[in-house]
Amino acid sequence: MSRCDELQVRLEKLESYVYNEVSQFIMSGEKSKAENVTENSNLLRYKPSKHQKAYKPERNLKKKCYTR
Repeated sequence: MSRCDELQVRLEKLESYVYNEVSQFIMSGEKSKAENVTENSNLLRYKPSKHQKAYKPERNLKKKCYTR
């Protein structure tokens, strides 16, 4: 084999290796998302009262900043 052929074979091997690594990384990310969703679905959801819903600190802060 010539030097060019050797380089081409090495590049193809590298390409397949990188492709496999990326696909494994993507699959591990999807698995962790699925685990987080199942963990979060088991938790109780917090529902704020009427007064807590009405109070929005970021909105009040904006009003104070603009009035100065």
